[in-house]
Amino acid sequence: MPLDMPGASESVHWVDGLKTMGGAGEPAIKHGYAVHYYTCNTPMGDSCMTNADGDFLIVPQEGALRVRTEFGVLCVEVSLTVVGLGSQQQCRQHTRTHSRS
Repeated sequence: MPLDMPGASESVHWVDGLKTMGGAGEPAIKHGYAVHYYTCNTPMGDSCMTNADGDFLIVPQEGALRVRTEFGVLCVEVSLTVVGLGSQQQCRQHTRTHSRS
C-alpha cells in the first residue's frame, strides 16, 4: 500500500519528503544498507542533493518521478532505477507529456 502523499495545501519536495525507515550494517565502514521512502508533490527548484553514502535504488509506488543527474534525465514510472554513489540528482514529480506507441 502506498504511503500518504502530502495534502494539496502542503508543498514537499523530494529531499524534504525523504524519510528513513530502517537499515542494517555499519555506516562507519560503509557496509550495509538503509531503507528510505519519499513523498513529493513539488519540484526541487534550483536545489539538488548528493548522496555520498551509497547508491539509491528508487522504486516509485505510484505516479512517476523525473530524476536529473549529471549523466542525464531519467523519467521513472512505477518500476525502479539506480542512482550511483556520489552522483548529484534533482528529483520532481514527472507528468507524462507524450503517449506510448
